[in-house]
Amino acid sequence: MLAELHIENLAVLERVTLPLGPGLTAITGETGTGKSMVVRALGLVLGDRADGSLVRVGAEECRVDLRVVDGENETVLSRVVPLEGRSRAYIDGRPTTIAALAEVASAALEVHGQHSHHSLLRSGAQRSTVDRYGAIDTALWDDAVARVAELEASIAALGGDSGERYREIDLLRYQIEEIDGAVIEDADEESRLADEEVLLSSADELKEVASRAVQVLDDDDRVAETVSELRRHGALAPFSERADSVLAEMRELSSDLRAAVDGISADPERLGVVRARRQQLRQLVRKYGDDLSAVIRFADQCRDRLGQLEGRDAAVGELEKELAVARSALEAAAQSLAEERRAAASRLAEAVSDAVRHLDLPDARLEIDCGGSAGERVEMLFSPSSRVPVLPLSKAVSGGELARCMLAIDTVTSEAGGFEAPDTVVYDEIDAGIGGRAAHTISAEFSRAAASRQVLVVTHLAQVASRARTQVVVERSVDPAGGPPAATVRVVSGDERVGEVARLLAGTDGPRAVEHARELLDAGSSTGTDTPAG
Repeated sequence: MLAELHIENLAVLERVTLPLGPGLTAITGETGTGKSMVVRALGLVLGDRADGSLVRVGAEECRVDLRVVDGENETVLSRVVPLEGRSRAYIDGRPTTIAALAEVASAALEVHGQHSHHSLLRSGAQRSTVDRYGAIDTALWDDAVARVAELEASIAALGGDSGERYREIDLLRYQIEEIDGAVIEDADEESRLADEEVLLSSADELKEVASRAVQVLDDDDRVAETVSELRRHGALAPFSERADSVLAEMRELSSDLRAAVDGISADPERLGVVRARRQQLRQLVRKYGDDLSAVIRFADQCRDRLGQLEGRDAAVGELEKELAVARSALEAAAQSLAEERRAAASRLAEAVSDAVRHLDLPDARLEIDCGGSAGERVEMLFSPSSRVPVLPLSKAVSGGELARCMLAIDTVTSEAGGFEAPDTVVYDEIDAGIGGRAAHTISAEFSRAAASRQVLVVTHLAQVASRARTQVVVERSVDPAGGPPAATVRVVSGDERVGEVARLLAGTDGPRAVEHARELLDAGSSTGTDTPAG
């Protein structure tokens, strides 16, 4: 609910603070006093386009602050428009985008008038209106839709359509055959082959080096003599033991090198085999992993996936049986839901058409079309006259006529639970041109709408003002010193309110007009208005 509207330097409104309460608030005043600027201020918070022409003469910028209360939560929405440059937006004093400000404001407020923000024109809201008016429970259909989607996703996860599945199976089989055909010994095979390739590619050189080493090591006579000489001297005996160890190690090393020399031989054929094998393994690594360990893991993953796909037919067979049942249930639920929606739409259209005909639109009619298998494509169409074809609400008729239709929809649906709409609605002079019995009818409609929502009405009708819980008067004054005109906005009560209602009735506060005004206010009070006549 809107709690307070503060305006600074917006056209004729120099500095205005307007407290707002629940129920119906009527905003009245002479033509040209600036009533429309109050609505314009709300439009700025709702994201309307703005430029420097809105700024009061002599000021640098205009500002609108709207305090919104939802339970214990309070939010302040602000818009600042400078003489030059782009406007700025704030939520609770923090800078934000105009779009973000409008989104928050639209959840709390809508304006019906020539330039309106209609929640009922937003996508999905018309369907929601029909569902809530008809107390339609969509849970069965929602569950059926979710079940079909779940089963279709499960089938897709098992391989999609048969053509895609068979292509994936062929690819997996090829990859597995290629890896298994290579018969990888283990993850270190390529490393061992690299060592063997080095050995084979330099066999002659290695054999020559090893042979020279054997010749040197075999010439151990001088070492043996040295060991014997050391042994003859007791003081050097410890060194003789070490020398014995060196001699033994030389003879063992010589033997090993001799064996190695005998084992080394140039084998071009084996070298070619090793190189070809390394090339094969490197190709597998390039295709399937960073190393042979990754290639082996990839093959295991392919075998697992192949097993899933090859066992798919049985699993899919069961899922497809369930899917057929689920689709039948969805079709039945959609048919039932469509019938409910069309029946509710017909009742709603009839009720709204009847209500709007009492708002000085005697030939108006609302039609509601529910297309789609579940009646989910809901579109409201309106015509203000039998001579005009019905058109979608977003394209039909003038702002005033459309606003009256919206008022009728508001009141009819609110009595049946309403639709998900903002708590506050503003009607901007939608009663223009209405008088007589229609004036009483539209004032009653405003009262009905205000029973469940906060309603602000800019009006010239005394009948509407008399039913309001709060009446706000906008008055314009001229600066004797030649400054720009200014407007004041104030709440009236008692005799002041009687005088304002009398002015709306007769353009004067003469005795007869005042008497009639008191009668209207007394009647308004008896129909639920909280404000006393005075």
